[in-house]
Amino acid sequence: MLAGLKGVSAATKLGIGHVHMESDSTRQYNLSALGGLLYEIKSIVAASFISFRISFCPRACNEAAHVVVAIGNRCNLNASLSWDDVPPGVEDAIAGDFATSLV
Repeated sequence: MLAGLKGVSAATKLGIGHVHMESDSTRQYNLSALGGLLYEIKSIVAASFISFRISFCPRACNEAAHVVVAIGNRCNLNASLSWDDVPPGVEDAIAGDFATSLV
């Protein structure tokens, strides 16, 4: 949920008008501790984008996202998560995601 908030915030700062987000979660967060983050995401979306779509993507089809999150989780909280090249392991995960989507 926090990654989603950071993503829509970054897209807003970049002036992106059309956003398609994928998630492997089908949970309803409105009443959970994450409900506040969901409310903030919805507020940014409503105020910032021409179009916004979120769709379900099975976890097996978004391994690249999980690899990037794992890299981020190992970083210092103040680390800059910007790379000049593809981080190690991400290319393989993308290739795997692509192969899975063809099946």
